[in-house]
Amino acid sequence: MIPVHTGVDIVDTVIYEAKEKAEQRNILLVVETPILPSGLKLEDREFCVLFANLLNNALEAAKEQIRLNIAITAGFLVIEMQNDYKEKPVVKNNHFVSEREQDSLAHGWGMKIIEQIVEKYQGELSIRVDMQVSIKILMDVL
Repeated sequence: MIPVHTGVDIVDTVIYEAKEKAEQRNILLVVETPILPSGLKLEDREFCVLFANLLNNALEAAKEQIRLNIAITAGFLVIEMQNDYKEKPVVKNNHFVSEREQDSLAHGWGMKIIEQIVEKYQGELSIRVDMQVSIKILMDVL
């Protein structure tokens, strides 16, 4: 397995673990990332929670493929995640909605935590579902 090097050790570890899980599930996880600049405002804990939740959600939903793109554009951290899906998720008001009653209490905490981190850095989070699930995060953390 080819390691990923973002320059942020905790992110590298989370991505590596997700790649191992993906491989076990026969899911292709493609990661494109630059070396991130030092001094980003995000704390290691926030990096860990952000990427762990994004990747865990994608691994849970994906059928065959996940693509993660990380970039620095115009002074913003841009994270884009796309995955195919086994079952088409429902999105209302830019939030995933569980249609299964038994999931309603436990479902969605990871996304709520992601939203809190994005909000803390005056960022934007968008979710789109068509032929795949697309999540885009834009944060001013430089």
